Amino acid sequence: MTSRSKRFEQLPDNLLAGEFAEYTRLAPETVYQMVRDGRIRALQGTGRRVVIPRSELLRLAEGDSTPGTRCEPASVEGRDSR
Repeated sequence: MTSRSKRFEQLPDNLLAGEFAEYTRLAPETVYQMVRDGRIRALQGTGRRVVIPRSELLRLAEGDSTPGTRCEPASVEGRDSR
């Protein structure tokens, strides 16, 4: 097991959008936009929380961003400008 995969295994199963942004070094607004666009799969959080599975972090790290992997856009309460 590589050092990278050990660190990945130590992450929680689900990350808040802000945590996801920290790990990916993306701006939080970029993460919210990617969730709205369906490029990142998000789970139903409580209230305004956006919860992202750890598997999404791995998928992006592996470079899997093909259009076929797009998810249904999620509603991000309070952040959706539509």
